[in-house]
Amino acid sequence: MNSQNKELKNLLVINSSARNRNAKSRNLAETLIGHWQKIQLNTKIQHRELGNQSIPHITEEWISAAFKPIENRTQDELNALKKAMNTLKN
Repeated sequence: MNSQNKELKNLLVINSSARNRNAKSRNLAETLIGHWQKIQLNTKIQHRELGNQSIPHITEEWISAAFKPIENRTQDELNALKKAMNTLKN
């Protein structure tokens, strides 16, 4: 990498294939990550799994909470957002 390029500090890898071992997209992503790590030694790589994870459905409470200020959200709305965030964090 030349001196004009900045170092990438974070890389987010999102897997969305329902296949684990035989997914061509997963294999390609892992190959690219391996090459990336050779040229960007200090990059923090985070993986997010969407293909084999149940993502909660968007509910009326979630929609309502997403479009109003935090201080105006009900406890049900806060719980709906928290449930979605906890699912996606893992």
